[in-house]
Amino acid sequence: MNDDLHARLTALAEDVTPVDLHSRVLATSRKLAWQRSALAGSVALTIVGVIAGSALALTPTLRAVTPADSPSPAATLPTPTPTPAAALSTSPGPTGTAIDLANSTLDIPAWPGDNSAPCQGTKTLTDGVAPGATSGPTRHIALGKVVTGDVNHDGKLDTVAVILCRTGQNPLSQLVAFEAGPSGGVRTIGRIVGPAPHRTTSELATIFDVKVTDEGDIQAEVGDFTGLLDQHSAQYSQHQFRTYRWDGQKFAQHAGPTSFAKNPNFSQLIITTTDLQFGPLTGGQRTGTLKVTVHNDGAGPAWGTKLAIWAPGFVLRTGPGWDTCTPIPSGEYRVGAECVIGKLQPGETRTFTYGFSTGSANVDPAGAETYVVGRARDGEDSEGARPGSSSEAKFNVTAS
Repeated sequence: MNDDLHARLTALAEDVTPVDLHSRVLATSRKLAWQRSALAGSVALTIVGVIAGSALALTPTLRAVTPADSPSPAATLPTPTPTPAAALSTSPGPTGTAIDLANSTLDIPAWPGDNSAPCQGTKTLTDGVAPGATSGPTRHIALGKVVTGDVNHDGKLDTVAVILCRTGQNPLSQLVAFEAGPSGGVRTIGRIVGPAPHRTTSELATIFDVKVTDEGDIQAEVGDFTGLLDQHSAQYSQHQFRTYRWDGQKFAQHAGPTSFAKNPNFSQLIITTTDLQFGPLTGGQRTGTLKVTVHNDGAGPAWGTKLAIWAPGFVLRTGPGWDTCTPIPSGEYRVGAECVIGKLQPGETRTFTYGFSTGSANVDPAGAETYVVGRARDGEDSEGARPGSSSEAKFNVTAS
């Protein structure tokens, strides 16, 4: 029995083929690695094809492709790193260099509300100054503050300047933008802002300062008073900051106040009158009265207010109302008097009555000057930094 079992086992061993387990395990491992690599590459290509646009936007550079026969972990999308806000704008600054306006030929726009031919049109500046016309008012151009920036958003550097028109009286100012011309000259882009055409004490009168922001907005410091000297303008103006922006065709205000409140440094007289009404001729005489109302509509006191009253030459000053008045030298066709009113506070109103008489049966004042002029200072002293205010009212002469 034992010998027979031994013989059978021996025969079975001779029929079995030897197996190299180490080689088989290694081959199987390589096959599985190749299949996994191919599958991972196929998945990665499919994902890239679907979201190529997003992947390009999220990654600034292309990633290298891993060879298929190099085993690697499965591909995953990178997590985008937050970009600082300051780094989002990669646009370069404006090209070009600042224009030397101080030594250039410029086309100066017309001055709003002022027929100032010596300070407008084509002018050649030398060291920031251009002479005025050879005849007419003595005026010349002077260059104020100059700043740069891309104000019309064309990618090129522009130049913005305060242009002054110097006169023997109050200087004018406007803010103008320039750019390099196609042939090397200077081209005017346009006026940004200037004085109001019919300026009152509540409107823009002068420009003190200017700057250009990184976005191309123009920020101007402006005032509502222009004096004989620059320091007077700065001292007595209300200062505001207004922002202007190019709208594709012109500059328009974008931000900031658009008007001024009443300036506390100034008064504003308003004079109104009734007619000089004479009664019937009685005993060879007619008597009449004129009522004059004086109102300070300003935010500052009216100092030393006076009235100049001009009436026809055929009347006499009689009756009450003339105690603070003195005659004004006059001619045949009119008589005048100056009457002291004194100080009026802001918002204060006073009414005065003046008496007249005439022996003329005809009270037609044809050819005569009949009006009242009120004048006041804007300071207690008489210095001329603030010119004061004035108002005029005409009146008719009638008889019953």
